[in-house]
Amino acid sequence: MPALVTPDHTDDHPPMLKLLLVFVGGGVGAVLRFLLQHALNPPTGGVTEHAAASSSLTAHWPWGTLLANTLGCVAIGALGGLASAKPILDEPTRLVLVVGLLGGFTTFSALAGESLSLWSASPLRALAYLATTNIAGLGLAAGAYVAVRGAMAPTLPAP
Repeated sequence: MPALVTPDHTDDHPPMLKLLLVFVGGGVGAVLRFLLQHALNPPTGGVTEHAAASSSLTAHWPWGTLLANTLGCVAIGALGGLASAKPILDEPTRLVLVVGLLGGFTTFSALAGESLSLWSASPLRALAYLATTNIAGLGLAAGAYVAVRGAMAPTLPAP
């Protein structure tokens, strides 16, 4: 994926400003993920108990986490597609959006913890969830990249 940052960038931003930008973006991303998880995930502590009682492979999946991770993949793919035509973000914007917001919105630790909970009730269900998350995430990132890159094709310079 091409660089998201404008090539004429000079790193003249104070380190504390960079930390603040990541902090703000990360806070917003984490709150958005929390809202999705609260709205869509099974009750806290209920993944294992509820999943064990259901025969459906996708019953009681942590859908909020899956949605947060896949939406984050779409966003990073779309930003990469845009950047392939022209670097679009200055360093402060990249820190807020990519490192902070998307970093706080997506989560590997929640994926790992929820997968372990699913595993204790049904290893097959846990493996299906992990496969779905990885295939959907990579597929959506690549699809968004290709779609945005294609939409930007008329603005790309001729080889």
